[in-house]
Amino acid sequence: PAGRSKLLTFFSLKGGVGTTTVAVNTALLLRELTREPTLLVDLALERASVTAQLNLEVRRALDDLAQLPTIDADSVRGIISRHSSGLDVLAAPSKPQTAELVTAEILAQVFPLLKQEYRWIVLDTASTFSDANLNAFDQSDLVVLVGAPDLVSLKTLQACLDVFTALQTTGERRLLLLNHLYPKPRLERDEMEKA
Repeated sequence: PAGRSKLLTFFSLKGGVGTTTVAVNTALLLRELTREPTLLVDLALERASVTAQLNLEVRRALDDLAQLPTIDADSVRGIISRHSSGLDVLAAPSKPQTAELVTAEILAQVFPLLKQEYRWIVLDTASTFSDANLNAFDQSDLVVLVGAPDLVSLKTLQACLDVFTALQTTGERRLLLLNHLYPKPRLERDEMEKA
């Protein structure tokens, strides 16, 4: 799939809007519908929520790459876990204290290797403009900004759009996704679109 690989990143600067849930479900659906090699990467490095949502036990995670003298395709394959759905998962560290070992430099080496192996790569990210996330945004074909129908989420989403404009992440590479978390929306959709 070299050259055909698509990297989709899910991000919100506000936690609790369902970014991980949307990323996990998107990856599962891509795998099920396309039957093509699909990888879910957990870049919410201090939370490791992807494995919890998938009820997946893993032996190795991204922080294991930090101990290696060189990173190659075999070493990356060695830390990928397979979910019962056929989805592959590159897990976040199981302990928050080792999250800092996963640097933007490591990710810059890993992403090209992943793009050679997978047709679809879905990234779940932390709610921060960290170096790791900035590297992911640069590599992404599409950044999905997840928001919820409330005022705080809307203001945070606007701040994100301002940052992405400054980062020169063009509109074609961004998608706004309104996740209806609440039984009754706190703001109506047309009000949000107007704002």
